Amino acid sequence: MAPGKRAQYKQAYRKEWETDDKLKAWISPCHGNSTRAMCKYCKCEVRAHHNDLLDHAKTQKHIRATSLHESLPVGQQKIDSVFKSTGSKVQDVNSTKVAELKLATHLAIHSPLSLADHLVCVCKSAFPDSATALRVKMGATKCTALVTRVLGPTFSEKLICDMKNRKFSILVDESTDCGNMKHLCIVVRYFSERQQCIITKYLGLIRIEDASANGLYTAVKEFFKTKGIQEENCIGFASDGASVMARNPDPSKLFKELHNFQEDIMSRIVNPSRKGKNTDWEHHIMHTDACFYGIEFQLACTTNQLPEACKTNIKERCKLFLVEAVREVIKRVPASGDHLEVLNLLAPTDDTEISFTKLLPEIKRLTKCSIGILENQWRARKYLAIPQAVISDTVKYWIYLLNYKDCAGNQQFEELAAAALCLLSLPISNAECERVFSQVKLLKNDLRTRLSTDTLDSLLHIRFNVRGDTRNAEDCCGSFNPDNDMLKKFTSDMYH
Repeated sequence: MAPGKRAQYKQAYRKEWETDDKLKAWISPCHGNSTRAMCKYCKCEVRAHHNDLLDHAKTQKHIRATSLHESLPVGQQKIDSVFKSTGSKVQDVNSTKVAELKLATHLAIHSPLSLADHLVCVCKSAFPDSATALRVKMGATKCTALVTRVLGPTFSEKLICDMKNRKFSILVDESTDCGNMKHLCIVVRYFSERQQCIITKYLGLIRIEDASANGLYTAVKEFFKTKGIQEENCIGFASDGASVMARNPDPSKLFKELHNFQEDIMSRIVNPSRKGKNTDWEHHIMHTDACFYGIEFQLACTTNQLPEACKTNIKERCKLFLVEAVREVIKRVPASGDHLEVLNLLAPTDDTEISFTKLLPEIKRLTKCSIGILENQWRARKYLAIPQAVISDTVKYWIYLLNYKDCAGNQQFEELAAAALCLLSLPISNAECERVFSQVKLLKNDLRTRLSTDTLDSLLHIRFNVRGDTRNAEDCCGSFNPDNDMLKKFTSDMYH
């Protein structure tokens, strides 16, 4: 060192800089040289002076490197930067999954799944200020996987879990779609303890090769085995029948109303002196002029200036129409008439011993309870003060009795009410199967003939569980919220 000159001061790297808000994200010590600092973003050395470090942070090179680092995918970032805010990242992932599940549900109900690519792009452009919308990445492949591996199976599993240990009835129908594939539709009807009502739900769609009776039976039996459903719990079966029935008729009133409807039509064309069963009514059809066509028809005939031959021709055609109407009504009623007559005995106002005696053989098939206990419960119900709103509905009445507890907290009518609800869940028409095939025709059309049975089944589960009978957007996919079971299934495994 030259005389008269002092040694130059050398600043060493200081550990406290790593807590400085302006430096901590990128600064690190330079190994082997304590007078230098290392920039993790720029991969360069900087003199270990505080002002030099601040100047480096303002350079264009460092700014570009910082921006590039923050935009990197999670897998390419440093592990410490990934796990700094784990909670918020998990929340973001879940909100994205929920959004994608909702969009997939909307498409399953209202549109082809192939529109997923376009719908996501529209959402991103329409809502640029939404972080969730910008994170959504769902094409047709992912949407199909969500429908067939997440949404559809979850709805199916929940239904089977709800009905698995309960007595149920099935409604079946077979049809051939536009792709020349034969399908068997299965609808289940049972009392749901969770929902506290008798429900009729779509259960499944089976592709079949053999449409004979034995083939259909084998297909249903194999379906039950695959789904883990106990076939011994099946107490009722329905196939074909009227497709114009009401969705939720009161079973105990149905027989009486059908009988009254049939008698009303017959009274217009059949001799009032006829007595006997429906088999001989055609032998007692009255003359055309003696038949009753209604007051309005008679007034029109009186005031109209048509020739008599024309009026007679019109009457004859009306008579033929009424005759055919009676035939069609009788054709639909007899198959289920016996059990409908039994259900009529379950009316809340019918508490006679004679009715109980007629019901007993049916009840004993459904419960192991002794006759004495069942009879005591039958007699005791007449002494309850039941709200009028409950008495007016047979199903609500027996649900009320099922949940009724005495002063000791015991279910006083448990055995009798449970058996009654099983009887009330017997099928009264297979109309729901016809509605399922109406949806199949809408889903599998000439433009979608390659739609597989699995995809079709999942789409039907989503439509009947989310939309149901409503056409209101607020009660349809707009109010649908995916549950935890769906989020758990939403993994990369759904593609396999």
